Amino acid sequence: MKVPYKEAFRVEQITHKVKTYSLNPEHSKGKHKAKIFREKLGITIENKEVLISARINNLIHSEALHTKTTRYGDHYLIDFLL
Repeated sequence: MKVPYKEAFRVEQITHKVKTYSLNPEHSKGKHKAKIFREKLGITIENKEVLISARINNLIHSEALHTKTTRYGDHYLIDFLL
């Protein structure tokens, strides 16, 4: 399935999450992701556009799997090569 409401996403939301979570080596949960992005792919906050562009492209074009619903909303998983 495609992500529902994908046309409503905001680039600012994705950029914020990438900067403050996914590539933040100080974030309590995100620091592990930041380490993998840096060590395996060479992606850091300095070249965050690589990850942001990939996430937007795959949000629009890839298939998604609904994984859970929490008080914050529905969560989807999109696997893609980077």
